[in-house]
Amino acid sequence: MSRLRSGTRTRPDARGADRRPSLGSDAGHAQQRTHGPRRGIVSAHTRSAPARDSARADHGASTVELLVWFPALLLIVAIVLQVFQAVWAHETAQAAARYGAYQARSYQGSDADGRRAAGTYLDQVAGTLVQDPVVTVTRTDSTVTVTITATARQMPLPVLHLRAFTVSASGPIEQFTAAR
Repeated sequence: MSRLRSGTRTRPDARGADRRPSLGSDAGHAQQRTHGPRRGIVSAHTRSAPARDSARADHGASTVELLVWFPALLLIVAIVLQVFQAVWAHETAQAAARYGAYQARSYQGSDADGRRAAGTYLDQVAGTLVQDPVVTVTRTDSTVTVTITATARQMPLPVLHLRAFTVSASGPIEQFTAAR
């Protein structure tokens, strides 16, 4: 620490130079450096030879890191897309089963109407998303159930294998009853 004109003590800053206090009679004067070279600031001219060599050795390191991590990132994105596609196929098949059940349970509707409606819905909405759909309609005295068994379109990923899924929808059969 050194003394300045006002008699107050100063603290060295990060460079090692003395710094005046922010308040006092000398607050507006220029900063004075009283001893030693500036420390902590390194320029290209003052860097030693080993430091320059290690800096050169790091050139291209981010490219190598990108080459290592980029395939893993692509695999993660592909898995997320495959899972999204599988969920979407499941929801679309569920909607087709509901639509088929609605058509099959309607007044004077038949099992063929429900099967046809579910198949048409899958063709129009899902396209190739739902593969190998099998639509079955089961009718009892009071209810009708439409069941769809299918698989979602598979992306060529070696780490994820999708299994077939089954969805169903049922409802009461609409019947005409005479007024009492």
